[in-house]
Amino acid sequence: MHNKSPFTCNDRSNQNSDAEEKASKRAAAKLYAQSLTAQIQSNTEIKEGLENVNSQIPSETESQLKARERDIKKERQREYRAMLDTQVQSTGDASPQRILLRKSKFEGADDTDVQPTMLKDRPW
Repeated sequence: MHNKSPFTCNDRSNQNSDAEEKASKRAAAKLYAQSLTAQIQSNTEIKEGLENVNSQIPSETESQLKARERDIKKERQREYRAMLDTQVQSTGDASPQRILLRKSKFEGADDTDVQPTMLKDRPW
C-alpha cells in the first residue's frame, strides 16, 4: 500500500505562502522596532542636550526678579511723568489736579495713596 501524505500539493503551497507572510511580517515588525528604538535614542540625546543647555543658563533668584520688576515699574513711571509734562507744555493745561498728580508722582507716592482733589460739587 501506498502511504498518502496528509498534505496535498495545494496545502503545501498554502503553507509556504503562510510561512513567507509570517516571515515578512516579522521582518517588518523588526524594522519598526528598530526605528522606534532609534527615535527613542535620538529623543533622549536631544533631551539630555537641552538639560545641559538649561543648566548653563543662570536662573534668576526671587530677589533678582523683584528688583527687575521694580526697575521696570520705575521706568514706566518716569515715562508717564514725561508724558504728563509734554501734555502740560503742549496744551498749557496746568490745572491744580494735574499739578498735584505730578507732585505726588515725583515725591514717590504709591498708586495706592489717596490723591488730593478739588471738590467743586460740594458746598461745604
